[in-house]
Amino acid sequence: MLLDKIKHNNKKLLSKEQTLEYIKGSNAEVLLTLGAGDIDTLVKPIRKILEKKNDSRN
Repeated sequence: MLLDKIKHNNKKLLSKEQTLEYIKGSNAEVLLTLGAGDIDTLVKPIRKILEKKNDSRN
């Protein structure tokens, strides 16, 4: 599995639903998503979450 080859301690394997919930609760300044198959279906939901978080900071 690719995740086993990543040598960073802060890594997670999440479902699509878990990913969106994790992003909602995260204060991360940098976000990297990796996946195969239909990960592109998360682009718009992730963008909406990040835009909403950004608007609430301003």
